[in-house]
Amino acid sequence: MSRPSHEVHLAIYDLSNGMARSLSAQFLGPQHVIDVLPHTALVVFGKEYFFGRGIEWCHPQEFRASRGIHPIEIQLLGHTTKT
Repeated sequence: MSRPSHEVHLAIYDLSNGMARSLSAQFLGPQHVIDVLPHTALVVFGKEYFFGRGIEWCHPQEFRASRGIHPIEIQLLGHTTKT
């Protein structure tokens, strides 16, 4: 009997909420624009795993609501049968 496969996603957030691009150009010049202040998390098994005070996890919607941010991109990394 094979184990069920689960998708593994990478959620990418911009902690600056778009401010990095405009402010970095002002302070660093147009040649040194920083697009985002990235934060990443893995989403698998219905939980979002991220580094905070060590490795933490919670429901993806709880993470996003508590911090007031949403991913700017979610990438499928693959599948796993491991738990």
